[in-house]
Amino acid sequence: MAALSSTRPTDQGHAELGGKLQALGLQIIEGSGSEVGSDWSAEKSYFALGLSLEVVKAIGTHFEQDAIVWAGPVGFKTEVGSRNAPA
Repeated sequence: MAALSSTRPTDQGHAELGGKLQALGLQIIEGSGSEVGSDWSAEKSYFALGLSLEVVKAIGTHFEQDAIVWAGPVGFKTEVGSRNAPA
């Protein structure tokens, strides 16, 4: 499973990301997130099932994400990566 959100101009990037995930034939759920007490607008995102970590990283790189969240099968650790972090 993966949570991906777009940092491109909000509506265009979100639509492009959604199209990419749908083209992959994935089960996706649209969502948004924000921090309680913050003045920042909610950021649109997708929860997608069935993606490998390698695919999530490639999509995150393509969409210039600062971070991605991915979880493997039950019992595996959750990984959070950043495109700005050392490899």
